[in-house]
Amino acid sequence: MRLALRHLRKSPGYTAAAVTTLALAIGASTAIFSAVYAVLLKPMPIRDPGRLVVAWGTSPSANMRVLELSYLDVQDIGAAAPATGVVASHSSSTWTAVLDGVSEPLKVPTTGVSGNFFEVLGAVPLLGRMIRPDEDRTKSAPVVVLSHALWARQFGSDRNIVGKRIRLDERLHEVIGVMPEGFNYPQGTDAWRAAAPIIGDPVPGGNPNPLRNFGLMFLIGRLNPGITPEQAASNWTRVHAEIMAATMPAGIPPRQQQVAVLPFLDHQIGPARQAMWVLCAAVGVLLLIACANVSGLMLTRVALRSHEDAIRVAVGGTRWAVARLWLAETVWLTAIGGALGLLTCQWLIDMIVALAPEGIPRLDEVAIDRVVAAFSIGVMGIATLLCAAAPIRHAGSVSLVDSLNDGSRSVAGGRSYRTRSSLLVVQIGLAVVLLVAAGLVMRSFDALQKLDVGFARDAVLRMKVEPRIEDARVNQWIADLLPAIA
Repeated sequence: MRLALRHLRKSPGYTAAAVTTLALAIGASTAIFSAVYAVLLKPMPIRDPGRLVVAWGTSPSANMRVLELSYLDVQDIGAAAPATGVVASHSSSTWTAVLDGVSEPLKVPTTGVSGNFFEVLGAVPLLGRMIRPDEDRTKSAPVVVLSHALWARQFGSDRNIVGKRIRLDERLHEVIGVMPEGFNYPQGTDAWRAAAPIIGDPVPGGNPNPLRNFGLMFLIGRLNPGITPEQAASNWTRVHAEIMAATMPAGIPPRQQQVAVLPFLDHQIGPARQAMWVLCAAVGVLLLIACANVSGLMLTRVALRSHEDAIRVAVGGTRWAVARLWLAETVWLTAIGGALGLLTCQWLIDMIVALAPEGIPRLDEVAIDRVVAAFSIGVMGIATLLCAAAPIRHAGSVSLVDSLNDGSRSVAGGRSYRTRSSLLVVQIGLAVVLLVAAGLVMRSFDALQKLDVGFARDAVLRMKVEPRIEDARVNQWIADLLPAIA
C-alpha cells in the first residue's frame, strides 16, 4: 500500500484525473441512491403498506376523473363489504387551520380523518395515542394529533405536550398524540383532526345532511388476503351504487359513478417512482463510464511500467505480487475518490432537494445515513473491481522476453491496445445513450414551458387570502382590498 501510494504521488496528473472521475461518479451514484432510498425504499412507519389502497369516486360519462366521497358513503361501503377489507376515510385535501397562542398566528395544514384512520394504516404514535372512533362524532370535544415536524418546530419537542390544549381556528383542541418522524400521510399534513366534528351537524338553512351530502373524503382501505385492487374496485362500485340508490331523495336519479382504486404506494409516490428508477439507472451508466475511463488510464500505466514489472518478476517476484500492487493502487484511487465523492454527494443532495418538483413524498428525509454510507462503500468496492480487472490481467501476464528488450514499450503498448480501444468504444456508446436521453428530457421540458395554458402567464401572481373576520363582512373586505392592491 505504501509503494502504491508513492507511485500515485509521482504521477499527480494521472492521480488527479482518476480520483476526480471516481469522485463525481461515486458522489452522483450515492446522491441519487439516497433520494431513491428515502422516497421508495425506506420503511414507512405503517404496517404492511402493500395491502393498503386509496379510493375515490369517478364518472367517465361526465368526464370527471376524481369525485370525493361523503363521510357516510365511506362508512357504509365498509359496513356493506367487510369481505373486501376494512376501510377508513380522510379528507381529499388538507384543511387549513390557524394555530394561535404559541407564537405568531400560523396557518397549519390539517387533515380530517375518521376515528379508525390510524388503526387501518397500522400507524403507532411516538407519544400519546391515536384518535378513537368515539371522538369522531359531531358533538365530540375537539382533539388533534400533531406531526413530528410541527411538534419539533412549534413546540420545541416538548414530551409533555400530550394533554395540553392548543387553539386551532379559535377552538381549543386537546393534543392526544404525536406521530413519529417519517409519517407524512396525506402528504404535507401537520396535524390530524377527527372529521365528523369539523363537517358538523345540519344547521338551519344549510345542507340537511352534510355528512352524507358533502363529497370531501377519500377512502383508504386495508384489503383482506387474496383481494386484489381490481376486485375491491368492482365490489365497492357495486356497493356504492346501492347506497346512492337508497339515499338519494325521491325523484332524483342517482349519478352513474364508479369507485377508482389505486394501491397506496402508487398513490403516495405516483410517477416519481419511474422517474427515480430511471435516474438510478442513468447514474449506474455514468459509474460504468467512469470505471471504463479509469481502467483505460491504468492500462496506459501498465504499458508504461511493463519494464519495471518484468524486472520484479525476473528477480523472483510472483505475478500475484505484481497484480497485488496494481490492486493496491486501485484501492487508493477508489478510497480517495469515494471520500471526495461523499463530500460531493452532500452538495448534490442539497441540489436535488432544492430542484425537485413539489409533491414527492419524504424528499425532506434525504440524507447520508448508515444505509447510504453502506451503499457508497459497496459502490467503491464495485468500482475497485471494475477498474482493476483489466489492468491486473495485463500486468499479471507480463512477458519477460518482450518487456526486457528495447522494444518493450511498443510491444506492451500493443498488447493492451485492443483492450483500451474496447473500453473507449464502450465509453462512447454509453455516453451517447446518456446524451440522447438528456436531450429528450430537455426537449420535453422546453415543450412544457411553451404549453398554451389559455392565458398570458407573464407577470401573473396568485395569492390566497383567508380573512379572520365574520363571514358577513368577508365580501366587503375583499371588495375594499382589490382596489387597494390595484
